Amino acid sequence: MKILAIETSTLTGSVALLDVSETEKKVLGEISLSISVQHSERLLPMVDHLLSQCSCTLEMIDLFAVSVGPGSFTGLRIGIAAAQGFSLSTGKSLVGVSTLKSLAMNVFGFSGVILPLINAFRGEVYAALYLSGISGLSLLGEEGVIHPKSLRDEVAREIIERDTSFFVLGNGVEIVRNEFVSLDKNRLIEGPVNLNSPRASTVALLAYEEFQKSSDSNTIVVPNYLRIPG
Repeated sequence: MKILAIETSTLTGSVALLDVSETEKKVLGEISLSISVQHSERLLPMVDHLLSQCSCTLEMIDLFAVSVGPGSFTGLRIGIAAAQGFSLSTGKSLVGVSTLKSLAMNVFGFSGVILPLINAFRGEVYAALYLSGISGLSLLGEEGVIHPKSLRDEVAREIIERDTSFFVLGNGVEIVRNEFVSLDKNRLIEGPVNLNSPRASTVALLAYEEFQKSSDSNTIVVPNYLRIPG
């Protein structure tokens, strides 16, 4: 199964082409750019270049995947509109994937709690707590938009209740760093900069998992803003 995935929830946009089966998973190609050019200008050229380099066409894609948020309102709309257009024009299914979960997947295999953070501006972050284990990622509570002080208090409670380490990553780390100074540094691991952006390849892998769970064909997804745009 060939999967074309789109990720435009942050300033760093990416597209990926995967060939996936129950026994083997291959990333055929992935393009990631964090430049001043807007997603509306660079997304389709990125897709065209990726497919061309992989000797593939849209008609050869079996499943489309897209990050649905939270994240940049404009970026999400652009990515979702493109993915839905591809899905509708080819008649192939489309699966939407949580941006925070795909970000957490960057450190899949870490034993403990993963805290992906995305800058929500207005002094807030989009955040979620994922327990990472042998069975995969399990969401603890709900995804949400939260002030750094409130997040610090929540993480402090989790540190007390759970005898485990916390891996913190994403472009929202800078927003919470000052508040997290008071937390147990022996329990907090901050991800390097190369792990701080969601990746289209992980969006594709998560979409494949969801697609395997349901036989329903879908060509429409909606953005998960977590708060009202404006």
